Amino acid sequence: MDQFDRVVDRIIKVCVGITMVAIVLMMVMMTAESVLRSFFSYSLMIADEFAGYFLMVAVFMGVGYCMRSHSLLRVTILYDRLPIRLRTGMQVVFDLLSLAFTLIVMHQVVRVVINSYVGGTLSISQAEIPVWIPQTIMPIGTSILILALVAEITRNTRAFMALMKGHVPDDTGQRHESH
Repeated sequence: MDQFDRVVDRIIKVCVGITMVAIVLMMVMMTAESVLRSFFSYSLMIADEFAGYFLMVAVFMGVGYCMRSHSLLRVTILYDRLPIRLRTGMQVVFDLLSLAFTLIVMHQVVRVVINSYVGGTLSISQAEIPVWIPQTIMPIGTSILILALVAEITRNTRAFMALMKGHVPDDTGQRHESH
């Protein structure tokens, strides 16, 4: 593992912590809203909105970790049966396509944030939060996913090149972390 890999891993660990905090805050807010409505006929009036923001944080901060730990949806019934060279080569191609798609997503989420900022768009709740503020998490999380993809592409390309030379690399890009 090179220094870039270690930096990406540290960033992703921070993101996992942020994801955990967001999920706990979402749970606490929705529980408080349920208790207040059920027993006191009172509503926070912003619980749904903030739960949505916390969910967005959890998704965008967590996707880099999911990609890095190979936790995203994979159909492996045929893939696992392929020869290691073909499998590793296919993984490089898949990673490159994923990076291209993620760069398109990045372009779009940045446009959304800019449009919300320029348009002065506010949330529809009583909080009237400028929506560009919570939307900023989208390009941040997408940037982290891009970093993780670049690290995977680097690792998988090195593994593929080693396999093509007849060497069996220590890490064929198939990271499986214990949790």
